[in-house]
Amino acid sequence: LSGDLSKAFGFIWIAKYKRDRNDMHAAELSLKEAIAILERHAPESSLLIGTLRDYADLLLKAKRSSEARTVQEKADKIAAQKVITPMP
Repeated sequence: LSGDLSKAFGFIWIAKYKRDRNDMHAAELSLKEAIAILERHAPESSLLIGTLRDYADLLLKAKRSSEARTVQEKADKIAAQKVITPMP
């Protein structure tokens, strides 16, 4: 499990790095990879919530508000439940 969480952290870091350099496509791909890992291994985690919110923000910046709203709603739904903080 910790190896998978490490991969998710790596994808999150890459996404932030790419976003800071305005490579939104690469940032989106990295966030999707991180989300896929977290949904499998930490589906109720604060890390997944934050990553979903980062992805929603990226979608808003790309003027994809409908998609952003869906992702934000998913993050909010998870946040309304009991949330855990994963340990790598």
